[in-house]
Amino acid sequence: MAHFPNFDMLVISEVPETLTDGTTYPAQIRKLGLGAPELNQSWLHFPPSSRWNGTLLSSSMFAQGLTSSVSYGMHIGSPALGIPGSLTIGGYDKIEGLVLYIYLPKSTCDAIISLLPVTYQKKYGLYFWDVGDPRYNLIVSSRAFLSFTFRLNSGISQNFTINVPFALLNLTLTHQ
Repeated sequence: MAHFPNFDMLVISEVPETLTDGTTYPAQIRKLGLGAPELNQSWLHFPPSSRWNGTLLSSSMFAQGLTSSVSYGMHIGSPALGIPGSLTIGGYDKIEGLVLYIYLPKSTCDAIISLLPVTYQKKYGLYFWDVGDPRYNLIVSSRAFLSFTFRLNSGISQNFTINVPFALLNLTLTHQ
């Protein structure tokens, strides 16, 4: 276990989230800020003062020579599927991570939803499964996945592929 002298952690436990229609609700999913392009960060409008300055964890560890880079890899895991989470600072853990949202071009979304029992919910700015559709259970309980292939970079003809299992896209929203 590493110790980090002079490192404070700021925990914000209650922050209202705003939906696309302006509705606010208390955030139930927490956010974790691990890194940024610059070593030192500054945030406006942070009570009790108007400005708060700090260094994020991966930048602090890099500056202290504890890691070889400011990069990090985080895998949220899935308790429902028995997949543990992990966090690697100063590199990546070679486990494909799970993020809450996937941002894709509208044309890509249109192509995907033409094949799946989902509908766009404007209020939330999200696609919802049609749980009444007989295909729903078949899809989310199968080993099927969405596959995305990307070019490694503009100068290399190699690609890399990310497979996102439908079982991990079977999220539930609840109102509390």
